Amino acid sequence: MGNEEAASICEKAGEQAKTAQELVDQSRTFLTARQRENQGNAASQDTVKSLQTRLAAASTALSKAKKTVSNREHKFVAKKLLHEVEEMIASLEPEVKAAEEACIPLLEKGGEEFLVAGSLRTLASALRAHGKEKSLDVTGLFNEAGGGKPISEADFVHYLEQLPEALGRPFRHYGLPV
Repeated sequence: MGNEEAASICEKAGEQAKTAQELVDQSRTFLTARQRENQGNAASQDTVKSLQTRLAAASTALSKAKKTVSNREHKFVAKKLLHEVEEMIASLEPEVKAAEEACIPLLEKGGEEFLVAGSLRTLASALRAHGKEKSLDVTGLFNEAGGGKPISEADFVHYLEQLPEALGRPFRHYGLPV
């Protein structure tokens, strides 16, 4: 049975149960009115009581049928929702994989590659600002760092350590903290 057919059956069963309940309620109201009208008439009272007993049995049967239909309907809805969720999960798997791949630089080696890239952007921003303040181009910055000569790694590290003091503010004012 297909989903549309099952949905149609559940809908029809629900409508029929509602209609049957309305008829039971109308019958109960009718019998209560007849019972009041025929107070003192023993034959009529017995007939009304007999009909009320039959109505109670029908009402009980209707309740059992409604419960069965309700259980079936819940199972159908649960299966349908499960199928929809499975489809959603399947469509999310490529997105999760893409997010995991995008996070690899942050997760590998403690995010060192990401942190170094951020620190380099901050340093470049600070050097640009320093060059602008001192009216220095790239060559002027290299000359300032090495005194116009090639600079060793140790001397460059020393220059970078002194740079915040020369700038008059820490690197964090230029972007990411270092």
